[in-house]
Amino acid sequence: MQKLFCLPILLALSVPATATDAPALATEKPVRQRDGEAQPPVALVDRVRALMRDIEGGAHAQARVQADAVLADPGFARLPPARQAEMRYLAGWLALVAGDGPAGYEHLWQATRAPSAEAPMWEMFARAALVLGRFDEACAALAEMLARFPESTDGLDPLLAMSALYHGDAGDYGPGKRRLLETLFAAGLPLNAVGDGSRHWYELALLRLAGGDRAGTEEAIARIENPEVLVRLLSDRRFDGLAGAPESFDLRRVAERYEAKLRTRALLQPDVLELQVALVHALRSLDAAEAAVALAEATGPAENFVDGDTQWIWMRNALANALLQLGRHEEALRVLAEAAAASRGGHDGVSLVLNHAQVLASLQQPQAALDPLSDLGAMSGYGRLVLVDVQHRAALQTGNAASAAAALAYLREHGTAFPVFATNALLDEGRIDEAAETVVAALADPLTRGDMLLHLQRYREVTLPGDAAVTAGWETLRSREDVAAAVDAHGRILDVPLYR
Repeated sequence: MQKLFCLPILLALSVPATATDAPALATEKPVRQRDGEAQPPVALVDRVRALMRDIEGGAHAQARVQADAVLADPGFARLPPARQAEMRYLAGWLALVAGDGPAGYEHLWQATRAPSAEAPMWEMFARAALVLGRFDEACAALAEMLARFPESTDGLDPLLAMSALYHGDAGDYGPGKRRLLETLFAAGLPLNAVGDGSRHWYELALLRLAGGDRAGTEEAIARIENPEVLVRLLSDRRFDGLAGAPESFDLRRVAERYEAKLRTRALLQPDVLELQVALVHALRSLDAAEAAVALAEATGPAENFVDGDTQWIWMRNALANALLQLGRHEEALRVLAEAAAASRGGHDGVSLVLNHAQVLASLQQPQAALDPLSDLGAMSGYGRLVLVDVQHRAALQTGNAASAAAALAYLREHGTAFPVFATNALLDEGRIDEAAETVVAALADPLTRGDMLLHLQRYREVTLPGDAAVTAGWETLRSREDVAAAVDAHGRILDVPLYR
């Protein structure tokens, strides 16, 4: 079956939902007189107090009007820079709550220029940058926050950091991404409860390698332990000969050790659901889908876990994957439908609906796959590619040639950073030569090489009815001379004894 794109970071909105609770500095702090500071004008103090009352009462629209009035007040310029920064922070937050990203960005940029800018200001500025698609700037803001306030590592929002690092296309990034990855690496922050930062250390290894830092690359890959990321290293010639890079190893034993680590951590932290979700995936990869189902079905209600509000739906998604592996299709569809319904309106709602639609398309239920896609609203660029992929598959299954052509054109134009989507669509249409050209081009590009090599590996898999043409097409691609030559120039194809 086609791999479910289950990572919420790739599918959800391009910025975690901005909380409507008052932000960290939203107190009477901006109007408190401090030692050595001049008394603010009375009229300005009254406006700020009115603003704070509106925030406390949840009247955000009125609070924003008050905030704009405060910034326009002649007395505002006479406030100390620290007080001005605090007010701009509040104004920026209120603008983001109102959906005005450009105004929020401008206010928060001004706030973070102050020497006294505090950690919450930098974090909110990163959110504003994400709203505008300034991914590298968001990375740089988070790195600056962590550098100025090392204690803020404990409260760093993993979803915010992951959004900054991975929601953009390759062309959206510059030095900010590497700076954030370097900061996370130095602090040993994996951004998950599993304690595995393999994905980040792989990205950092690529950046260090591209910059000619061989020793730094070896340092980064030495921390990689996730089996799938290790397959990336082993299949890519760029890592050949580096200390710490695997030349050959028993992939199954690696996966078994990884599963044992997860099981131990899950036993030690039974109230952390994310660990159990990871364990279900690890069991399924080892062809222990029955055990994975048993573990997932034994999971208690969300309120039993410290992270149940965000991880419960991902446990249901993991359960559905295991059920599909066992051929229990109707059960898997029911689980996904329930999870998608429960998550609608939440941050991960888009992800679950798209996952459900993908499985429906794979089970040749095209109309059912399309029905929930019409009112999904905003999503990341990657999420849009998943949606159009479902539309393409449904169009082929219903014989709608015009819709299929439009979907393929979109995947080719907008999916340059993720060429696997266009490759799958071409294979589904039987256009093998064009698919091969796409693969060869992706292998030649250092930015897309790793993902394409990963998809060329021979994993164990269960092929659902709607995926048969694509699965057969990938095997045809592997045996073509042009593809084989491109693979040999840049990597190798492994027989991986694991499920993806």
